[in-house]
Amino acid sequence: MGALKNPGMEQSLYDRDLYEWSLHMADMLRKRNAAALDWEHLAEEIEGLAGRDRREMFSRIEVLITHLLKSQAKSGRPPLSWANTISEQRSELEILFDQNPSLRRFIREAMDKRYPRATKRAVQQMRMTQNPFPAECPFTPKQLLGDD
Repeated sequence: MGALKNPGMEQSLYDRDLYEWSLHMADMLRKRNAAALDWEHLAEEIEGLAGRDRREMFSRIEVLITHLLKSQAKSGRPPLSWANTISEQRSELEILFDQNPSLRRFIREAMDKRYPRATKRAVQQMRMTQNPFPAECPFTPKQLLGDD
């Protein structure tokens, strides 16, 4: 959380109790009480929300790619738990995109950045001695999200 407002003095509400500070700021916004708003911390928290959703998208894409790779590499039928994980990640990404449509523009970037980590995870989880996966992500965004 933020630094002290006055070093050596009492901590601000933001520093003591972020939850209570958030409720207070929401109340002040609803009352249109601009003078009571903690503008700097409000801006930080709003930026943090945007970053959190983007990180969640990148993380879910990594998990999704990992399980798609494992499913492709498995001879025979993949375990039901992998199919469930794929379905869950797609569903959660759909919810995230419904709430934040602008995040869709980062799908390809997330795939490119998280694919190397996903391949490492798949290799480790399947206890493979070598990485059999292509150097670049073999899925399109449409395939990844199950739109085809």
